[in-house]
Amino acid sequence: MNSRLETAVGFSKDNRQYREDLTFLLLRDSDLINKRILDIGSSCGGLGSYIRSLGLGCEVIDIDARSWQLPEDSTAIRGYAYHLSFGDSVFDIVISKGCIPILCAGDKLTSEIRARERTKQALEEAFRVTKPSGRIHMHWVPTIDTIRPVGLYDWEYNGQKAVAETVVNYVDSLNSKGHKAKVIKNTLVIRKS
Repeated sequence: MNSRLETAVGFSKDNRQYREDLTFLLLRDSDLINKRILDIGSSCGGLGSYIRSLGLGCEVIDIDARSWQLPEDSTAIRGYAYHLSFGDSVFDIVISKGCIPILCAGDKLTSEIRARERTKQALEEAFRVTKPSGRIHMHWVPTIDTIRPVGLYDWEYNGQKAVAETVVNYVDSLNSKGHKAKVIKNTLVIRKS
């Protein structure tokens, strides 16, 4: 199924990168069947295009979505992970690969406080738009164990550390409320109860 979206982003059905992305997200193609899916921070929309090539629906949201010059029938919209323009409990599965550390850790002008706020807001928004019994899978979520100060500026290290600590606190909070949340090999997996 090559829609105008897949053609616009130069997507190939055989692209192994996107199958690997699903593996990193701890998902299989079969996990996506009959599900409404949101890809947050989709970059050029490739993972969403791959999912669409399987005959499945996937909406993508990214801050640069309008710069892609996608056709009118695409499901890509411009938006921010920490302020999603969807109603509550809309998606069965919410995915994100690499968005959280990039969006939330910030830059040398961004404080650790802002990194914590944005991380919490992004996680809360993903949770809000996920249906009960739905799942959230986010890859490359920094953890205290995986952040190395070598090669990072102080602000990069401190920003990633703030993101990691916020993720831990959010996971603990969800688990205390009866949801199931954990980080496995830099992938945050949440099952909403």
